[in-house]
Amino acid sequence: MESSSIEIRRAFGFLFICVSIAVVSGAILSEVVFQNKLPFYYYGVVWVGSFGVIMGSNFKKFAKILPMIRQRMKNSVKWPPYISAINGICWAGPFVAIGAFPSLLQYLILLGIGLGNLSTYLIMKKFSNQDNKEQMIVGCIALASIP
Repeated sequence: MESSSIEIRRAFGFLFICVSIAVVSGAILSEVVFQNKLPFYYYGVVWVGSFGVIMGSNFKKFAKILPMIRQRMKNSVKWPPYISAINGICWAGPFVAIGAFPSLLQYLILLGIGLGNLSTYLIMKKFSNQDNKEQMIVGCIALASIP
């Protein structure tokens, strides 16, 4: 069981490192788009491209670790409903706000990723007795990337 737990942590660590790289790349490229006053749709191209390149270049690795990621996600089903709601708001709230504040797109994306990962880390630590520091690191990096 211990080796399975370590494999799951490594799988999530790899996922979070890839997400962090994509977020940093997207944030930097979004700033380039902003500074050069390029059309608004470039932001979408930048963010989809950032995640697409990182995830696509590691597709084989993701195919292998997906079952382990699913196994760990089953833990969130055991949380009380109000905790799941709080976690969902942390993840979805900033993304919903994009509709009201489209000029803040890149910052709201970083906020959603940051709050979502940080809240999930804290909730899993309290309710599932898991200390997944890699998730906390991704959340902190995303939040720190907001200028």
